[in-house]
Amino acid sequence: MGLKPIAHQFADIPDPGDGLAIPAHRGGIVKLVTAGAETRTLAASTCPVGSKLVLSFDTDGGNCVVTVASEVNVAANNTITLADVNECVTLQVVTESGALRWSVLHSDLNTGTITTV
Repeated sequence: MGLKPIAHQFADIPDPGDGLAIPAHRGGIVKLVTAGAETRTLAASTCPVGSKLVLSFDTDGGNCVVTVASEVNVAANNTITLADVNECVTLQVVTESGALRWSVLHSDLNTGTITTV
C-alpha cells in the first residue's frame, strides 16, 4: 500500500469587482479580473487560523490593488498590487496578540508589489 497524495483544493470565491470587498469569512481562491486599473478591499479575517486565501490575477486589463485591513507581513505592509496575468499571492490566517490577521504565505509577483498605503 502506497501513500496517497494529499489533495489541496480551494473553493472558488467570485471576484467582487472594482471597488468592492473580497469576502473575508472563508478561504478559497479569487480569480481577479480587471478591465482597467481597479481596486478591491479585504477585511480582517473571520476564518479559522490556518485558512488560506489565494489572490490570483486571471485577466489583466490593468493593475488590481487589494488593500487589506491589517498588515500582511513583518514589514507591516497592507497593500497588494497584482500587475501581470498569472501573478498570485497566498494569504494564511494567523494570530497576532490574540487577533486574527491575514499573512503572506507565498507570493509569485513579476512586477506586482506588496507595499503600505
